[in-house]
Amino acid sequence: MPKPAKNQRSRPAPPAQQKAHVQKKRRRKRRGRYTLHYLLLVVMMAVAGVILSLTVFFKITAVTVTGCTHYSTNEVVAASGIQLEENMFRLKDEEIEAALLAKYPYMEQVHIRRVLPSGIVLEVTEETPAAVVAVDSVNYTIISDTGKVLEANLTAPPEGIPLAKGIETESSSAGEYLPEDQQEALSMLNKLNAALAATGFGGEVDYYDLSNEFNMTMLYDGRIWIELGSESELEDKLKFIKEVIDNQLEDTFMGTMDASQRPEIWTTPMDITPLIDQDLISLQPQEEPEEEQEPAQAAGESSIAPPQEEAPSVPAAEKPAASSQPEEQPEEESQPQVPQDVPEEPVEEEDDGNDEVSFDD
Repeated sequence: MPKPAKNQRSRPAPPAQQKAHVQKKRRRKRRGRYTLHYLLLVVMMAVAGVILSLTVFFKITAVTVTGCTHYSTNEVVAASGIQLEENMFRLKDEEIEAALLAKYPYMEQVHIRRVLPSGIVLEVTEETPAAVVAVDSVNYTIISDTGKVLEANLTAPPEGIPLAKGIETESSSAGEYLPEDQQEALSMLNKLNAALAATGFGGEVDYYDLSNEFNMTMLYDGRIWIELGSESELEDKLKFIKEVIDNQLEDTFMGTMDASQRPEIWTTPMDITPLIDQDLISLQPQEEPEEEQEPAQAAGESSIAPPQEEAPSVPAAEKPAASSQPEEQPEEESQPQVPQDVPEEPVEEEDDGNDEVSFDD
């Protein structure tokens, strides 16, 4: 629309244009009022919904616990403080989780999950027992792979968890964590447990000695004392140790295995009882040496009982009385330990009772 000249007065708009302009203003005001009304209505509905959800709806009718094997559902629910008919959205998750973790050492994590319209699920992740530590001969402590003390002041070591030497827990009680100066030993323990699980040893290891980081040792099946050396190539060592035990040694073999120097494993048949720290572990078959006193007089390595028991069954006509029996027993003890896969039989030239097995790449 052209601007009027300086010396000319602006003419008023025609009546039709003035009427249209007034109608536009009225529409804008109406729209503004409607929008405000809608917003107020939405806010009121939201507030009413929150009030109803916190007072009338979503009342708890059932509480379940999953992943917990050491504690009963009733005691966990009671310790959580969750009450039936309580509104599920008024629960303080962090406080409940902290209370459960403080009360129950075997719990590593707790997560509260709401199942609409009225269910609560406490999802528990438990600690993994890693070893039993002996404080003294009548005081044992169970620790987890995170360094948490799960149980303390036990009068006897529980079955199924190996004993560990080289970790100190004298001042720790259930629910506490090992001090910082024990984290290196804990790391060695976790690496050894992971390697054992990866190589299929299962629960056949009874005892670890982690006091020397350059020569870790363990007791297998209560009869084979194994030197592992350092953490280097630990899983490869255990794989070959497992292969030798399963395929080249008799089930009655008792003695030592030295796998600390790759690529060789040396086996020595002997009575390993003196090698075991009696303050930490007592083997079940302690009565066997008393029953084997007669063959023990012929050879110092009397722990290999099954091969020696076959000697008295030889007919009396083939031996000059009892003098030949002691001569046959040392031969039986040295020969069965020769691995079948070793070529050219180099062990026959050695009379020290040690057998060498090399790693096959």
